[in-house]
Amino acid sequence: MKKLLTLLFFITSSLLHGRTVEQYSTYELKLNGPSTGNPFIDVQLGAEFRFMNRTLYCDGFYDGDGVYIIRFMPDAVGKWIYTIKSNVSELDSKQGSFTCTV
Repeated sequence: MKKLLTLLFFITSSLLHGRTVEQYSTYELKLNGPSTGNPFIDVQLGAEFRFMNRTLYCDGFYDGDGVYIIRFMPDAVGKWIYTIKSNVSELDSKQGSFTCTV
């Protein structure tokens, strides 16, 4: 019962903030960054996604017009925390979270 109440709390609080994704669906981060030079080659981008004692890494890509995207598919229900890693200071070390629901 306690686990169910905790899960309902996370789901409710995340719905208020609009940061939820269903299990095995795609969570997408869109970031604004540099578009000068050759962003396909010059910018390295990815994110560490953490859930409990697990850490998973996912690469990102340049989508054009200064927009970078990282896509991740959570496989466990609950709160996930991410940290963005990049060789570009304006993208590096950004953090956030989302809740994965059933």
